[in-house]
Amino acid sequence: MRVQEGFVVLSSAVCSGARAGEIARALVAARLAACVQVTPAENTYRWQGEVQAGPESCSRQRPRATG
Repeated sequence: MRVQEGFVVLSSAVCSGARAGEIARALVAARLAACVQVTPAENTYRWQGEVQAGPESCSRQRPRATG
């Protein structure tokens, strides 16, 4: 069976844009991701029975798929 290489997309969220940038640079530098996009986002969630909202940064990583 022949394995074809491709890309997958992973998503994650962190509490700050600065931290997301650090992670993005580390992933690309280590060749663990071909590309990482970081965007600001507003997170809405339930915490201790109350609806909360706050800023976070989301990132999409594109590592090379292997199989």
